[in-house]
Amino acid sequence: MIKRNGDNVFAIASSNNQCQGARSAVSLCPGGAATRIPRATTARMTPPDAHQNTKEANIALSTYVEKWKNRYEESERRHKAHLLKSEKARREHEDLQRRYNIVTEERNHLDGELQERERELARLKTVSEKLFLEYQQLRNQHDIDTGVMQK
Repeated sequence: MIKRNGDNVFAIASSNNQCQGARSAVSLCPGGAATRIPRATTARMTPPDAHQNTKEANIALSTYVEKWKNRYEESERRHKAHLLKSEKARREHEDLQRRYNIVTEERNHLDGELQERERELARLKTVSEKLFLEYQQLRNQHDIDTGVMQK
């Protein structure tokens, strides 16, 4: 667990840490209750070859700081771009989901209508077949009757 107290940061070992190997100056292993982790400062972040009081050192430091500042700003720009992309994708997803639900409801409605029409078609088919058989019987009977009368 990391605990912050002003400029100091402490690493406090928890009981579930698995520590193996040699101990370092900053350890999360049980044994030392808390280990102080020094905060990073500009003096510690400067390149090792830079001397503090020279003009070259100041230029090197400013270029070093500027480089990291530019990297930070670039990462912020990329982060904002990704957030915008993510928001756009979320809106598109919601719109597609809404349209999908509408189309699904319409499809279900049309499926119901199709089944109803197929039932009606089947009923009409059976009725028309019965009528056709009755018509054939009547026509055959009429042909027989007219044939007998002509003789």
